[in-house]
Amino acid sequence: MDIRSREKYPWEGDWVSNYNWLKHEPLFDRIPRTSDSPLAGDLMDFQYYRVIPNQVFLGWSHERDFDDIFAGMVVGWVHSPATLMAQCRWGQGRLLATTLKMESPFGDDPVASLLMQNMIAYLFSPQFQPKKDLHAVSARESGSGSRSSEKSPPHTPAER
Repeated sequence: MDIRSREKYPWEGDWVSNYNWLKHEPLFDRIPRTSDSPLAGDLMDFQYYRVIPNQVFLGWSHERDFDDIFAGMVVGWVHSPATLMAQCRWGQGRLLATTLKMESPFGDDPVASLLMQNMIAYLFSPQFQPKKDLHAVSARESGSGSRSSEKSPPHTPAER
């Protein structure tokens, strides 16, 4: 798993539109939908403005791991997909990870409050069965001894 700041990367969205999206069930359940859509997901619109994050996760494939992703974003014409909330297995454990801003608006913001309640309920539900084993992916990458020839963006300001 890799967490990146949106700043100075395509996810900042200052040069082109970006779309933050979510799947309604189970983690965004009870949060009113602003559009009448038959789809299981929606765009994060203005009601989510207080929880939109400044960071994104990399490491989940939006094609291969879609069942384990609950919210994400794309920029421009569906470029640079990134994850905002997802689950995975890590060895014998399970992880539900999010970059959504949950710390400050909780209690003051109905969306953040419902989202936190939904997350806690989900963690204790039989539905919390991640498919992606992030530890296995990390071990496979580190055990291979070689990295892809593509250079990934730097992680810290010192690497930039």
